[in-house]
Amino acid sequence: MNAIKPLFIFAVAQAMNLSLHAQEQPTDYLVTNQGDTLWGEFKTGLSGRGTFRSGKKKITVKSADHKSYYDDKKKNLYRTMELPGFSGKKWCRLVDNGVIRLYEFEQSKIYAGAMGNGMNTTSTFTTWYATKDDQNMQEIKTNAITLGRNERKEALRELFTDDPVTLNEFDQAKDFGFHTIRDLIIRYNRRKADSGN
Repeated sequence: MNAIKPLFIFAVAQAMNLSLHAQEQPTDYLVTNQGDTLWGEFKTGLSGRGTFRSGKKKITVKSADHKSYYDDKKKNLYRTMELPGFSGKKWCRLVDNGVIRLYEFEQSKIYAGAMGNGMNTTSTFTTWYATKDDQNMQEIKTNAITLGRNERKEALRELFTDDPVTLNEFDQAKDFGFHTIRDLIIRYNRRKADSGN
């Protein structure tokens, strides 16, 4: 009986050690333009700029130097994408991945003295882009006040022309909000995956 007790204590200690070691493994990753994957931890500073720690190495995450990163805490994958109307690549969050890939781009704008009292105001605008069959990204939804709502709606409708069910759901939809668009794209992608396309 005395021999079993030390073995039991040893087994429990080893299990706890393995558990602690598993928790220490990095779950965020950063992919360079050369295709190297670095494992580490992603952090966003007060300025909103991202840094990535891989071991003792601290890396400033830049869209010019990196292809993608995964933030495990937020469960989000970000990729650098060329967006219409912008120069250079921008970080976009992948919202849905399938035949149609849906991306979200957030842009903050500072308006100097916009309140009439000399104080600056910052507004964040969300714009969704979609691509299908590796074609160019198309803007399909934004919360910014812009012209072109009908063009965005038509660009989205065009993505569904090869699926009569989704096209009918789109035509019957009463609103053109973010939630509705995401649901339509998810259903489209599921149907394509189920049919093997």
